[in-house]
Amino acid sequence: SFFKPAEPKQPVQPVQPQQPVQAKPVQPVQQLQNVQPIEKQPYQLPPQIQQQTPGQPQPPPQQPAQGKAAYLPVPQPQGPPSYNTVVSSPAVTTLANAAPSSSSPLLSTPLVSGGGLSVEAKRLAALKKQNAIRSEEIKAKRQAIDICFLMDITGTMEPWLELAKVKIVAIIGHVKKKFPEARIRVAFVGYADWDNRKPPRSHNFSYDFCEPDVLMSHIAKLEKADGWDCTEDVLGGLEIALRLEWWARTKLLIHIADDPAHGREFHDYGRDNDRWLDTPDPSGRGPEYIFEMIRTMCNKEIEYHFFHLDQQTEKMERRFDQELRKYGSQLFVHPLTADVESFLPAVLVAVTESMTRSFTRG
Repeated sequence: SFFKPAEPKQPVQPVQPQQPVQAKPVQPVQQLQNVQPIEKQPYQLPPQIQQQTPGQPQPPPQQPAQGKAAYLPVPQPQGPPSYNTVVSSPAVTTLANAAPSSSSPLLSTPLVSGGGLSVEAKRLAALKKQNAIRSEEIKAKRQAIDICFLMDITGTMEPWLELAKVKIVAIIGHVKKKFPEARIRVAFVGYADWDNRKPPRSHNFSYDFCEPDVLMSHIAKLEKADGWDCTEDVLGGLEIALRLEWWARTKLLIHIADDPAHGREFHDYGRDNDRWLDTPDPSGRGPEYIFEMIRTMCNKEIEYHFFHLDQQTEKMERRFDQELRKYGSQLFVHPLTADVESFLPAVLVAVTESMTRSFTRG
Protein backbone atom coordinates (compact mmCIF):
# COMPACT_ATOMS: atom_id res chain seq x y z
CA SER A 1 0.00 0.00 0.00
CA PHE A 2 1.24 3.51 -0.87
CA PHE A 3 -0.40 5.09 2.19
CA LYS A 4 0.98 4.91 5.71
CA PRO A 5 -1.55 4.85 8.56
CA ALA A 6 -1.74 8.10 10.66
CA GLU A 7 -0.17 8.05 14.09
CA PRO A 8 -2.48 8.62 17.06
CA LYS A 9 -2.49 12.24 18.53
CA GLN A 10 -1.19 12.94 22.08
CA PRO A 11 -3.78 14.27 24.56
CA VAL A 12 -3.56 18.06 25.47
CA GLN A 13 -2.27 18.76 28.97
CA PRO A 14 -4.27 21.30 31.04
CA VAL A 15 -2.58 24.69 31.92
CA GLN A 16 -1.42 24.98 35.48
CA PRO A 17 -2.35 28.31 37.22
CA GLN A 18 0.62 30.70 37.97
CA GLN A 19 1.64 31.72 41.46
CA PRO A 20 0.86 35.43 42.35
CA VAL A 21 3.87 37.86 42.43
CA GLN A 22 4.74 39.08 45.89
CA ALA A 23 5.66 42.91 45.94
CA LYS A 24 8.72 43.87 47.96
CA PRO A 25 8.18 46.49 50.68
CA VAL A 26 9.64 50.02 49.90
CA GLN A 27 12.51 51.02 52.16
CA PRO A 28 12.23 54.60 53.60
CA VAL A 29 14.75 57.19 52.17
CA GLN A 30 17.52 57.81 54.59
CA GLN A 31 18.66 61.40 55.23
CA LEU A 32 22.03 62.12 53.57
CA GLN A 33 24.59 63.38 56.01
CA ASN A 34 27.63 65.69 55.45
CA VAL A 35 26.76 66.72 51.84
CA GLN A 36 28.47 70.04 50.73
CA PRO A 37 26.48 72.37 48.35
CA ILE A 38 28.04 73.00 44.87
CA GLU A 39 29.10 76.63 44.24
CA LYS A 40 28.04 78.17 40.90
CA GLN A 41 31.07 79.22 38.79
CA PRO A 42 30.71 82.09 36.26
CA TYR A 43 30.96 81.08 32.61
CA GLN A 44 34.32 82.02 31.08
CA LEU A 45 34.46 83.07 27.36
CA PRO A 46 37.03 81.31 25.23
CA PRO A 47 40.33 83.25 25.11
CA GLN A 48 39.99 83.78 21.32
CA ILE A 49 37.00 86.10 21.77
CA GLN A 50 37.40 87.19 25.42
CA GLN A 51 37.07 91.00 25.67
CA GLN A 52 39.88 92.96 27.20
CA THR A 53 39.24 94.83 30.40
CA PRO A 54 39.25 98.65 29.89
CA GLY A 55 42.51 100.16 31.05
CA GLN A 56 44.35 96.83 30.86
CA PRO A 57 47.28 96.91 28.42
CA GLN A 58 46.41 95.05 25.24
CA PRO A 59 48.82 92.73 23.49
CA PRO A 60 50.04 93.87 20.09
CA PRO A 61 47.94 92.47 17.24
CA GLN A 62 49.40 89.71 15.18
CA GLN A 63 50.54 90.81 11.73
CA PRO A 64 48.62 89.04 8.97
CA ALA A 65 50.55 87.01 6.49
CA GLN A 66 51.15 88.70 3.12
CA GLY A 67 48.24 88.10 0.80
CA LYS A 68 45.94 86.57 3.48
CA ALA A 69 43.24 87.97 5.76
CA ALA A 70 43.83 87.67 9.53
CA TYR A 71 41.05 87.24 12.11
CA LEU A 72 41.85 89.10 15.33
CA PRO A 73 39.98 89.73 18.61
CA VAL A 74 37.41 92.51 18.62
CA PRO A 75 39.06 95.65 20.13
CA GLN A 76 37.29 98.09 22.40
CA PRO A 77 35.96 101.16 20.50
CA GLN A 78 38.64 103.88 20.67
CA GLY A 79 37.21 106.37 18.13
CA PRO A 80 35.63 106.48 14.68
CA PRO A 81 35.74 103.24 12.68
CA SER A 82 38.69 102.68 10.35
CA TYR A 83 37.90 102.70 6.65
CA ASN A 84 40.52 100.06 5.98
CA THR A 85 38.72 97.33 7.96
CA VAL A 86 35.40 95.57 7.70
CA VAL A 87 33.83 94.55 11.05
CA SER A 88 32.07 91.23 11.04
CA SER A 89 31.12 90.19 14.61
CA PRO A 90 32.68 88.58 16.55
CA ALA A 91 35.96 89.07 14.63
CA VAL A 92 37.68 91.82 12.68
CA THR A 93 38.83 91.15 9.13
CA THR A 94 41.86 93.27 8.28
CA LEU A 95 42.11 93.96 4.56
CA ALA A 96 45.16 96.24 4.50
CA ASN A 97 47.40 93.43 3.26
CA ALA A 98 44.72 91.12 1.90
CA ALA A 99 44.98 90.09 -1.72
CA PRO A 100 42.14 91.54 -3.84
CA SER A 101 39.50 89.02 -4.75
CA SER A 102 36.72 89.51 -7.25
CA SER A 103 34.60 86.92 -5.43
CA SER A 104 34.82 88.55 -1.99
CA PRO A 105 31.34 89.21 -0.58
CA LEU A 106 32.66 91.99 1.65
CA LEU A 107 33.88 94.50 -0.89
CA SER A 108 33.14 95.03 -4.57
CA THR A 109 36.22 97.27 -4.92
CA PRO A 110 39.55 96.70 -3.12
CA LEU A 111 40.64 99.41 -0.74
CA VAL A 112 44.02 101.10 -0.49
CA SER A 113 46.01 100.91 2.75
CA GLY A 114 47.21 103.93 4.64
CA GLY A 115 43.93 105.81 4.54
CA GLY A 116 44.11 106.29 0.73
CA LEU A 117 41.20 106.56 -1.70
CA SER A 118 39.59 103.48 -3.15
CA VAL A 119 39.98 102.66 -6.81
CA GLU A 120 36.35 103.61 -7.38
CA ALA A 121 36.87 106.98 -5.69
CA LYS A 122 39.93 107.64 -7.84
CA ARG A 123 38.00 106.74 -10.95
CA LEU A 124 35.17 109.10 -10.03
CA ALA A 125 37.68 111.88 -9.29
CA ALA A 126 39.33 111.38 -12.69
CA LEU A 127 35.93 111.38 -14.39
CA LYS A 128 34.99 114.61 -12.65
CA LYS A 129 38.24 116.20 -13.80
CA GLN A 130 37.61 115.10 -17.37
CA ASN A 131 34.10 116.56 -17.27
CA ALA A 132 35.49 119.86 -16.00
CA ILE A 133 38.03 119.95 -18.83
CA ARG A 134 35.31 119.08 -21.31
CA SER A 135 33.10 121.90 -20.02
CA GLU A 136 35.94 124.40 -20.39
CA GLU A 137 36.59 123.17 -23.92
CA ILE A 138 32.92 123.55 -24.86
CA LYS A 139 32.91 127.06 -23.45
CA ALA A 140 36.08 127.93 -25.39
CA LYS A 141 34.63 126.56 -28.62
CA ARG A 142 31.45 128.59 -28.20
CA GLN A 143 33.51 131.75 -27.95
CA ALA A 144 35.81 130.89 -30.87
CA ILE A 145 35.59 131.46 -34.61
CA ASP A 146 37.40 129.77 -37.50
CA ILE A 147 37.69 131.81 -40.71
CA CYS A 148 39.09 130.24 -43.86
CA PHE A 149 39.83 132.46 -46.87
CA LEU A 150 39.38 130.44 -50.08
CA MET A 151 40.70 132.52 -52.98
CA ASP A 152 41.22 132.22 -56.71
CA ILE A 153 44.87 133.29 -57.18
CA THR A 154 45.00 133.45 -60.99
CA GLY A 155 46.10 136.62 -62.83
CA THR A 156 42.76 138.45 -62.81
CA MET A 157 42.61 138.16 -59.02
CA GLU A 158 46.02 139.71 -58.35
CA PRO A 159 44.72 143.04 -56.89
CA TRP A 160 42.46 141.19 -54.44
CA LEU A 161 45.26 138.83 -53.49
CA GLU A 162 47.50 141.76 -52.60
CA LEU A 163 44.64 143.30 -50.62
CA ALA A 164 44.07 140.11 -48.68
CA LYS A 165 47.71 140.16 -47.57
CA VAL A 166 47.24 143.45 -45.72
CA LYS A 167 43.53 143.37 -44.80
CA ILE A 168 43.25 140.06 -42.96
CA VAL A 169 44.83 141.50 -39.82
CA ALA A 170 42.54 144.54 -40.04
CA ILE A 171 39.50 142.27 -40.38
CA ILE A 172 40.50 140.29 -37.29
CA GLY A 173 41.12 143.50 -35.35
CA HIS A 174 37.62 144.79 -36.05
CA VAL A 175 36.05 141.47 -35.06
CA LYS A 176 38.01 141.44 -31.79
CA LYS A 177 36.64 144.87 -30.91
CA LYS A 178 33.07 143.69 -31.37
CA PHE A 179 33.62 140.27 -29.72
CA PRO A 180 36.49 140.83 -27.25
CA GLU A 181 36.21 137.36 -25.65
CA ALA A 182 36.31 135.49 -28.96
CA ARG A 183 39.34 133.49 -30.01
CA ILE A 184 39.89 133.89 -33.76
CA ARG A 185 41.80 131.47 -35.94
CA VAL A 186 42.40 131.98 -39.67
CA ALA A 187 43.41 129.76 -42.57
CA PHE A 188 44.13 130.38 -46.25
CA VAL A 189 43.55 128.19 -49.31
CA GLY A 190 44.66 129.34 -52.75
CA TYR A 191 43.61 127.57 -55.96
CA ALA A 192 44.33 128.14 -59.64
CA ASP A 193 43.86 125.68 -62.52
CA TRP A 194 45.26 122.49 -63.98
CA ASP A 195 48.21 123.07 -66.31
CA ASN A 196 48.75 121.59 -69.77
CA ARG A 197 51.27 118.94 -68.73
CA LYS A 198 50.68 115.24 -69.14
CA PRO A 199 49.43 114.29 -66.70
CA PRO A 200 48.08 117.72 -65.65
CA ARG A 201 49.11 119.15 -62.29
CA SER A 202 47.17 121.50 -60.04
CA HIS A 203 48.69 124.56 -58.38
CA ASN A 204 46.71 124.66 -55.15
CA PHE A 205 48.06 125.17 -51.64
CA SER A 206 46.87 125.87 -48.10
CA TYR A 207 47.89 127.17 -44.67
CA ASP A 208 45.94 125.52 -41.86
CA PHE A 209 44.28 127.37 -38.97
CA CYS A 210 46.62 129.50 -36.88
CA GLU A 211 46.86 132.94 -35.30
CA PRO A 212 46.44 135.91 -37.71
CA ASP A 213 50.03 137.12 -37.33
CA VAL A 214 51.36 133.66 -38.17
CA LEU A 215 49.17 133.44 -41.27
CA MET A 216 50.33 136.85 -42.49
CA SER A 217 53.94 135.71 -42.37
CA HIS A 218 53.01 132.75 -44.58
CA ILE A 219 51.14 134.60 -47.33
CA ALA A 220 53.33 137.73 -47.37
CA LYS A 221 55.36 136.37 -50.31
CA LEU A 222 52.42 134.76 -52.09
CA GLU A 223 52.30 135.36 -55.86
CA LYS A 224 49.62 134.88 -58.49
CA ALA A 225 49.38 131.68 -60.56
CA ASP A 226 48.63 131.14 -64.23
CA GLY A 227 45.19 130.35 -65.58
CA TRP A 228 44.64 128.28 -68.73
CA ASP A 229 41.03 129.06 -69.63
CA CYS A 230 37.96 130.90 -68.28
CA THR A 231 37.23 128.30 -65.57
CA GLU A 232 39.24 127.31 -62.49
CA ASP A 233 39.79 124.34 -60.17
CA VAL A 234 37.09 125.27 -57.64
CA LEU A 235 36.63 121.59 -56.80
CA GLY A 236 40.28 121.29 -55.74
CA GLY A 237 40.05 124.41 -53.58
CA LEU A 238 36.91 123.21 -51.78
CA GLU A 239 38.45 119.77 -51.24
CA ILE A 240 41.50 121.27 -49.51
CA ALA A 241 39.39 123.65 -47.40
CA LEU A 242 37.25 120.83 -46.00
CA ARG A 243 40.35 118.89 -44.95
CA LEU A 244 41.53 121.65 -42.61
CA GLU A 245 41.35 121.28 -38.83
CA TRP A 246 38.01 123.01 -38.20
CA TRP A 247 37.44 123.35 -34.45
CA ALA A 248 35.42 126.41 -33.36
CA ARG A 249 31.67 126.48 -33.10
CA THR A 250 31.41 129.41 -35.53
CA LYS A 251 32.94 128.38 -38.86
CA LEU A 252 33.14 130.64 -41.92
CA LEU A 253 34.34 129.88 -45.42
CA ILE A 254 35.06 133.18 -47.21
CA HIS A 255 35.28 132.34 -50.93
CA ILE A 256 36.49 135.12 -53.25
CA ALA A 257 36.48 134.44 -57.01
CA ASP A 258 35.69 135.87 -60.44
CA ASP A 259 35.49 132.63 -62.49
CA PRO A 260 33.29 129.52 -62.12
CA ALA A 261 34.27 125.88 -61.72
CA HIS A 262 34.89 123.44 -64.56
CA GLY A 263 31.82 121.62 -65.90
CA ARG A 264 28.67 122.60 -67.81
CA GLU A 265 26.70 122.42 -64.55
CA PHE A 266 28.31 125.71 -63.45
CA HIS A 267 28.62 127.94 -66.55
CA ASP A 268 27.54 128.48 -70.19
CA TYR A 269 30.96 129.10 -71.73
CA GLY A 270 31.10 126.07 -73.98
CA ARG A 271 34.00 123.77 -74.74
CA ASP A 272 36.22 126.52 -76.16
CA ASN A 273 36.57 128.10 -72.72
CA ASP A 274 36.56 124.93 -70.59
CA ARG A 275 38.99 122.08 -71.24
CA TRP A 276 37.03 119.83 -68.85
CA LEU A 277 33.46 120.66 -69.75
CA ASP A 278 32.17 117.17 -69.02
CA THR A 279 33.99 116.69 -65.68
CA PRO A 280 35.19 119.28 -63.13
CA ASP A 281 38.77 117.95 -63.22
CA PRO A 282 41.04 115.65 -65.28
CA SER A 283 40.54 112.70 -62.90
CA GLY A 284 37.06 112.13 -64.28
CA ARG A 285 35.15 113.07 -61.14
CA GLY A 286 31.77 114.51 -62.09
CA PRO A 287 29.81 117.41 -60.58
CA GLU A 288 28.26 115.04 -58.03
CA TYR A 289 31.64 115.06 -56.26
CA ILE A 290 31.32 118.81 -55.65
CA PHE A 291 27.80 118.24 -54.32
CA GLU A 292 29.15 115.57 -51.96
CA MET A 293 31.62 118.11 -50.57
CA ILE A 294 28.78 120.61 -50.08
CA ARG A 295 26.96 117.97 -48.01
CA THR A 296 30.13 117.48 -45.95
CA MET A 297 30.32 121.23 -45.45
CA CYS A 298 26.78 121.22 -44.02
CA ASN A 299 27.62 118.33 -41.69
CA LYS A 300 30.55 120.35 -40.35
CA GLU A 301 28.20 123.35 -39.87
CA ILE A 302 30.37 125.64 -41.99
CA GLU A 303 28.75 128.82 -43.29
CA TYR A 304 29.59 129.37 -46.93
CA HIS A 305 30.06 133.04 -47.95
CA PHE A 306 30.76 133.75 -51.63
CA PHE A 307 32.19 137.10 -52.76
CA HIS A 308 31.89 137.60 -56.53
CA LEU A 309 33.42 140.32 -58.69
CA ASP A 310 31.12 139.98 -61.73
CA GLN A 311 28.22 137.97 -63.11
CA GLN A 312 30.30 135.09 -64.51
CA THR A 313 29.74 132.98 -61.40
CA GLU A 314 25.95 133.37 -61.11
CA LYS A 315 25.08 129.91 -62.46
CA MET A 316 27.55 128.26 -60.10
CA GLU A 317 26.14 130.28 -57.19
CA ARG A 318 22.58 129.16 -57.93
CA ARG A 319 23.63 125.51 -58.24
CA PHE A 320 25.59 125.62 -54.98
CA ASP A 321 22.69 127.28 -53.18
CA GLN A 322 20.26 124.57 -54.38
CA GLU A 323 22.46 121.86 -52.89
CA LEU A 324 23.01 123.73 -49.62
CA ARG A 325 19.28 124.20 -49.10
CA LYS A 326 18.74 120.44 -49.31
CA TYR A 327 20.54 120.23 -45.95
CA GLY A 328 18.99 123.27 -44.28
CA SER A 329 21.72 125.77 -45.16
CA GLN A 330 22.26 128.38 -47.86
CA LEU A 331 24.90 130.25 -49.83
CA PHE A 332 25.52 133.79 -48.56
CA VAL A 333 26.39 135.89 -51.62
CA HIS A 334 28.22 139.24 -51.32
CA PRO A 335 28.96 141.33 -54.42
CA LEU A 336 32.26 143.20 -54.56
CA THR A 337 32.63 146.36 -56.60
CA ALA A 338 35.63 147.25 -58.72
CA ASP A 339 36.91 149.24 -55.77
CA VAL A 340 39.17 146.96 -53.77
CA GLU A 341 38.45 148.94 -50.63
CA SER A 342 34.97 147.40 -50.53
CA PHE A 343 36.60 144.12 -49.55
CA LEU A 344 37.15 145.01 -45.88
CA PRO A 345 33.61 146.18 -44.97
CA ALA A 346 31.99 143.35 -46.93
CA VAL A 347 33.95 140.69 -45.08
CA LEU A 348 33.35 142.41 -41.73
CA VAL A 349 29.58 142.32 -42.32
CA ALA A 350 29.69 138.63 -43.17
CA VAL A 351 31.78 137.70 -40.11
CA THR A 352 29.71 139.83 -37.72
CA GLU A 353 26.40 138.40 -38.94
CA SER A 354 27.71 134.86 -38.66
CA MET A 355 29.00 135.41 -35.12
CA THR A 356 25.66 136.92 -34.09
CA ARG A 357 23.71 133.94 -35.49
CA SER A 358 26.03 131.51 -33.71
CA PHE A 359 25.72 133.23 -30.33
CA THR A 360 21.94 133.51 -30.72
CA ARG A 361 21.63 129.72 -31.07
CA GLY A 362 22.88 129.48 -27.45
